[in-house]
Amino acid sequence: MPLKEDLFLKEILEQPQALRTTMKRWLQGAAEASVREKLGKRRPPLVVFTGMGSSLNACLPACAYLNQQGIAAVALESAELLYYYPALHAPENLLVVVSQSGESVEPVRLMETLQDRVPAISLTNGLENTIARRSRLALDMYAGPELTVSSKTYVCAQLALFLLACAISGSPIDKSGLEETIGSLETFFDGWRARIQPLVDMVQPCDYLSLLGRGPSLASALDGAQTLKEAGHRLAEAVSGGQFRHGPLEIVSPRYGYIVFPGHSQTRDLMLRLGKDIAGYGARLAFIGNGDAPRIPGAVWIPAGPSNSYLLPILEIVPVQLLAWSLASLEGRTVDGFAKMGKVVRTE
Repeated sequence: MPLKEDLFLKEILEQPQALRTTMKRWLQGAAEASVREKLGKRRPPLVVFTGMGSSLNACLPACAYLNQQGIAAVALESAELLYYYPALHAPENLLVVVSQSGESVEPVRLMETLQDRVPAISLTNGLENTIARRSRLALDMYAGPELTVSSKTYVCAQLALFLLACAISGSPIDKSGLEETIGSLETFFDGWRARIQPLVDMVQPCDYLSLLGRGPSLASALDGAQTLKEAGHRLAEAVSGGQFRHGPLEIVSPRYGYIVFPGHSQTRDLMLRLGKDIAGYGARLAFIGNGDAPRIPGAVWIPAGPSNSYLLPILEIVPVQLLAWSLASLEGRTVDGFAKMGKVVRTE
């Protein structure tokens, strides 16, 4: 069956240009100076990242980066932060609210509840929205128009949040890493169908998919599972590599498929060992990441990556986006919107 191109694929393939726009606007603009002006000489005792869905997932690499720079940071979904974590609303903390639309119900209600008592920086796609208007500092991810399952907004949010984390920590910006990331993505899209076909073949017969990551690459597992549900209509679950041995390992089966993101050097060997153990139980297995291919018989290897571990998730997600599109296309579906929800969630 020929694979029919649709809006989702179009937006996936627009990601390199969207990322270049984000990088250019942030590096040439006044975002970094604005952040440092708002913070002054004071480092916040805690940075709280919040959002829903892909907007929350995009926060994890920047959150990990800040912690590695000695700045305490957490990422928590807005629905939980709104109702159950009032201690995190302390005015001395810095709140970073991420929402591609700027109109998602939970972050909007969070901003209404806080009423400017907590300094909030927002990151939205465009600035004509409720969340941007309620923020002390409104930042734009510059992803451009996006009408279906998150792709451009997810990767552009990651890039912008990395630059924001550099500004908060006072760290120098890895400009060569940014260029390497976008260049690697452009290279990946050259002949992408052949690159992802082994992954499609591995996944097609699976009754269940589990995506595994740690550190910055946990974002790829979470967003990959969400994309496979939204666009691929597949039963997919994200599990942290550390948690996997505490229960989920028990259900590993030849009927199930596992996508492992080896990720950051700190835990890469642990993730490779976990993948080897999964393969030992006969499950279908794929790795997506940088570095050398794992020597595990039968495992699919999708090379994708820059060397900067905090920018790596920008590339890790792309094979999964293309996988989700391929699965939908093989079932005769186009991904041009949503059947049960809208692009913007307005109901709790």
